[in-house]
Amino acid sequence: MAQQHHQHQHQHHHQHQQKQNKSRQKAETRLTGLVRAVPSGDTVQLVELNDSRANAGALKEVQLTMLGLKAPAFGRKSVKDGKILVDKDQDWAFESREYLRKLVVGKCVVYRVEHEVGDRYTVKSG
Repeated sequence: MAQQHHQHQHQHHHQHQQKQNKSRQKAETRLTGLVRAVPSGDTVQLVELNDSRANAGALKEVQLTMLGLKAPAFGRKSVKDGKILVDKDQDWAFESREYLRKLVVGKCVVYRVEHEVGDRYTVKSG
């Protein structure tokens, strides 16, 4: 009985290590993409170039937000009680987006995913 318990603990530990290794490998994997748009000063939209589907004509578009970088936000429109409300852009929102846009649109970038939600990735900047 004690031997079975030890084997179970060993298997559980081994499975945990495998999960950690997969997470570490994924985080260390560098990907390549072509920047198509810059919606804000800390976010880019790109087409993944290293995806095997790219050769089959089904390109995957993703949105990357740079970790550790918080650019000024653009105002948003919302509706409340039937009225359209418009938030004001934060200072320098346009300038920060334009700076990044001029720097990267149309260029290939190499990135590493730190966090993934659907087709939105968070990546380390720098």
